[in-house]
Amino acid sequence: MKNGSFWLGLGLGSLLGALAYGFSQSSSAQKMKKDMRRSLRKMGHRAEDFFDDAKEKVWDVGSVAAEKLENKTHDVIKKAKMTKGKIIK
Repeated sequence: MKNGSFWLGLGLGSLLGALAYGFSQSSSAQKMKKDMRRSLRKMGHRAEDFFDDAKEKVWDVGSVAAEKLENKTHDVIKKAKMTKGKIIK
């Protein structure tokens, strides 16, 4: 009986495998694969666009921060020179 169950299981497995292979080669399965690939490519492009936009915003924020720091530094230098001039006189 054990051999009979083995052969029955082997036969059912082969039948299911053949059906799965046939479905994977059908036109609807091919269309589904193409649609999935297209969707994944779109998601990849959108992710690249998102990261490019984020990178630009970081550069903009960094530039603004650097400008503010430069202005503050110039103010401190001016105040230091004015203070130095008052102390020396």
